[in-house]
This record gives sequence, C-alpha cells and structure tokens, in this order.
Amino acid sequence: MPASFLHGVETIEVTTGARTISTVKTAVVGIVGTAPIEDVQEEYKTINAPTLILNEVEAVKYFGNHKAGYTIPQALKAIFDQGAGIAIVINVYDPDKHESVEDVAVSDINGGIDAETGKRTGMKAFEDCYSLFGYYPKTIIAPVYCEDAAVMTEMNTLCNKIRAMGIVDAPVGATVQDVISGRGPEGTINFNTCYIIRLSAT
Repeated sequence: MPASFLHGVETIEVTTGARTISTVKTAVVGIVGTAPIEDVQEEYKTINAPTLILNEVEAVKYFGNHKAGYTIPQALKAIFDQGAGIAIVINVYDPDKHESVEDVAVSDINGGIDAETGKRTGMKAFEDCYSLFGYYPKTIIAPVYCEDAAVMTEMNTLCNKIRAMGIVDAPVGATVQDVISGRGPEGTINFNTCYIIRLSAT
C-alpha cells in the first residue's frame, strides 16, 4: 500500500497571504455588573445592552476606569491582563434610576423583561447575544453579586440554557478545604458543583 494513502479528508494549511482574525467562541466571557458610565461619553453609554469588548481601549471607552464600588472595569482589566480576550458586557447601573451604585439590587443583576420596551435586562440579556453576535458567552461572571444565592440560581438557569459555565466567588478568606466541604445544596457555602469557584484573596 502506498505510504501516501489516506483515509478520510486531508487538510492542508497555507500560512502565506492575508488571513482574517478568527474569534475563539468558547473563550468569550459574559460579565454582568456595574460601571461608572457617568464618566463615559454619551455616545458610548450602555445600560442593559450586551456590548462586545475586544480590547482594553474599548473597555475604558464603554465602561470607564476602575472606581470603588463598580465591578465591570476591574473585571475587564483582570481579563485583559491575562492576554487577549473577548468579553460581552452588560452594565445594569442606570444613573437615572439609581441614586448611587449601592442602590443596584439583585433584581437588576438577574434582570427580566422590561414591561415598557419588551427588552431583556440584566443577566437575561445574554440570551440576545446569539442574534446580536452569532454566539453566546461561554463563561458567565457577576463579580461581587454572584455571592448572593438568588444570583447563583439565575446564573445556573442561564448557563444551562445557553450551555455556558458560571464562575462564582467564594467568601473572602475561604480555603480550598472550606469550599470542598461547603459545596452542594446542603453545604455551608451552598455552592452547586456545576460552578467553577474562584477563591478571593484574603
């Protein structure tokens, strides 16, 4: 039998010439949280709208720089500090509705259907991503807010629906052993084992 005989399809990659940049859709992070959009130019302000962010410049342009109490800028910085990444971001902080970022409630993060506009809000707006971008985020995070049981429950529902993985924060100071013994519905931390758990720094 000739040495060149192949079963099935043969793929030959040509590395010369211009090539398009491809998106690794399984590496897209979905972030829901709060951003200081009062510091952002009017044309770039977004509230309850999934926004595709490809680099640090866009992160600052749409969601501002890190400020105490806001969760999105710090999360985006952490993502881009690890190298190239893609994020779909939903800011729920609305200066017309909230007097301060502390007024943002779990219901704002979880979202729902706006009775006036009929649009999805909060975390529910990730369900619109396929029609907007052609794919869903595959990792969902809600920094700080994910420690609330209601947010974890909503995150679990969303992840099952769009086939994503949720990452939740462990309580500050929790050890690996604390997390292992506290997982599951009967555990002291109430971590469902379908989550990836991120330990916070002490």
